[in-house]
Amino acid sequence: MLDAAWDAARRHFKSPTQTIHSTCGQSVEMVLKTSVASRTLDNITAVIVSFKNFRKTLKAELTGISKQ
Repeated sequence: MLDAAWDAARRHFKSPTQTIHSTCGQSVEMVLKTSVASRTLDNITAVIVSFKNFRKTLKAELTGISKQ
């Protein structure tokens, strides 16, 4: 599930108009879809808490990925 959340965040944060709020929303949506796709029988709840450095961490990670 963590991979699904980070993949969604990386994919949706690349657009300059994306806000952290919408990026987190896309990550939550991907976690929910991944849970449903795995046919979980449990109730599904996803919450992402974004701290101040989340934007900075995402930018640094995307910069590192693009340099490789």
